[in-house]
Amino acid sequence: MITQANTTSGYIYRESISLNALPNDRFISLIKNTTNVVNTVNLPPEHVAHISLNPINNNLAILDQILSNEKIELDRSEVDSARDADFVYIRTMLQANAISRDEAISTAAKSLLTVFSSFNINLDSLALDSQTEELDRVMAVWTRDENKPHFETLALTADLDKLIASIKRYKDFNQTRGNNTNKQTPKVREIRRYLQKQLVMWLDILEGMANLNDDAACLQCLTEANVFINTQSAYLKTKATRKADTEVDA
Repeated sequence: MITQANTTSGYIYRESISLNALPNDRFISLIKNTTNVVNTVNLPPEHVAHISLNPINNNLAILDQILSNEKIELDRSEVDSARDADFVYIRTMLQANAISRDEAISTAAKSLLTVFSSFNINLDSLALDSQTEELDRVMAVWTRDENKPHFETLALTADLDKLIASIKRYKDFNQTRGNNTNKQTPKVREIRRYLQKQLVMWLDILEGMANLNDDAACLQCLTEANVFINTQSAYLKTKATRKADTEVDA
């Protein structure tokens, strides 16, 4: 649908866009930018266009929180896997070296393995919180000064440092939401569905007020909102073109 003000009737139409096709970050950005136009034209708080934004803002906050939580869990899983891999590698190397014919290597490995007489050697299979606590106890022993020569003898010093780093990454894992994805869990789909309906209704209010009530503020709001809609529409068209070109090349 083409947005333009009819010079005869003064009509303006809201732009249309396939909201379902937008990835989460662009979907959120579009709603925030589009609804923020009420602030650029200084609509009074009691104006219907302002009041009707309340449910949109509430649901947008919910969507933000859902996506943030999902990203945190994703990050946590990824860094936990890395931590497990680093621990398992050292454990496996110690077990293998413990039966080495080289006495120095065998002694070093057995010395480091004694920690598991007190702690669970299969700690990587424990629940996350229990695993973290158990691994911290193991690391407190492995990082003692008297154990450094053992890791050097086994050429595992760099691997120990890598494990220390992955443990730190797990504890400090990045909680920044990364929503530039099309991933939509049932919760995300549900809240996006509500937001899409509410955004369309709100744009319809602007269109109706601008065209039927000659509301200049709503006219300006819709004009500015359409700019953001057009920007995202252009993104979708470019994305579709690139996909088509890729399929042809294939």
